[in-house]
Amino acid sequence: MSNITLVTGVNGHIARELAKSRVNLGETVFGIDLTEECIVPGVLYVQCDLKDSVELKRACSDIRARGEVTNFVHCAAMTAASANEGWSGPLSGQSVELWNQALAVNLTSAFIIAKELFTGPSTLADRRIILLSSIYGALAPDKLIYQGQVMSNPAAYGVSKAGLEALGRYLASELGPVVKVNSIRLGGVERQQRPEFIEAYNRKTILGRMAAENDVQPALAFLLDPENSYMTGSIVDLEGGLSII
Repeated sequence: MSNITLVTGVNGHIARELAKSRVNLGETVFGIDLTEECIVPGVLYVQCDLKDSVELKRACSDIRARGEVTNFVHCAAMTAASANEGWSGPLSGQSVELWNQALAVNLTSAFIIAKELFTGPSTLADRRIILLSSIYGALAPDKLIYQGQVMSNPAAYGVSKAGLEALGRYLASELGPVVKVNSIRLGGVERQQRPEFIEAYNRKTILGRMAAENDVQPALAFLLDPENSYMTGSIVDLEGGLSII
């Protein structure tokens, strides 16, 4: 029986490339996202609003009925670039409602999926959970690089990512040794941001650039590789050396 991999936010940049690669490996891949259709061929798509815990539990039940999930990669997130009014900007204008939504999508949904799909009896000897975190789970945003930009970094984003890393450590302890749980602490990915932002960000990194989309896939493949069998509760820094200077 082939592995079953579940990817949240499957239509997103990083998630869709991951889903493609796992489909190409012959795995059964389930994808969860909010939109009506999945843009990745070969994915078994489950439309679900991750903010809705009842809907998410129902989606988990549907997936569980198809087989035991081997790998879960949590890519879904409300990001710093989300454009909702009240999401970012000065703290005084940040919305409590959007704060709660961000924690539901970025953090609580991962808790629910782990609880629903990775507890109880298992026939599998090796299972993996990967949580996609951010440098802002460990660092405060540098306001200088956001000056004059449309986007800024809301409190809920960093708080939800810090919580996600704590959840990863908890799950590693609670679900081990069969389930290995690791996080990737990702730096900024270049996605047509304004040139002034990219230049300011690049100056903060040792490698002198933002991440490209294809920088993330090797780290995901490493954490999912069965031969990587002695790593759990870890955080992989993938940020061009930004955090050490």
